[in-house]
Amino acid sequence: MKQFSSTRFIALSAMFSALVFVLTAFARVPALGGKLYFHLGGIAIYCSAVLFGPAVGGTAGAVGSALADLMLGVPVWAPISFMVHGAEGLLVGRLSNGEARIGAMAAGAAVMVCGYGVTAWMLYGVAAVPIELVGDVLQGALGIAGAYAVLRGLRNAKR
Repeated sequence: MKQFSSTRFIALSAMFSALVFVLTAFARVPALGGKLYFHLGGIAIYCSAVLFGPAVGGTAGAVGSALADLMLGVPVWAPISFMVHGAEGLLVGRLSNGEARIGAMAAGAAVMVCGYGVTAWMLYGVAAVPIELVGDVLQGALGIAGAYAVLRGLRNAKR
């Protein structure tokens, strides 16, 4: 686990929380008549977790996603996003060990898919679960592919 001073942790967490917020709230594509949307926030969650560890990844995922839900007018989802995307970033940071590991990002995506699937079932009933799962699996794949490309590009630029 990477050790940071509290100032560095706060700065990195704030920067990546803002990036998750922007990529979730503003870089999105509506689907199913606007009832769902795909966004690029997962890319920032995975990149922050891989580059700076579980604390920064978890904080960025939790804070950035919850703030996006509040700004987008869906406050009922904010605490769920806080927990689900926070756990997603935390897990990716723990499993990645600073490397762009698809397995680590897939584990984080699985946490997100399960968390939102259970929430959809609790809020809307079992009929909503298949739609939620399909959307979330695609969302997770988009995040993994985007983060992998960014992280590999950074690695190649570092050489």
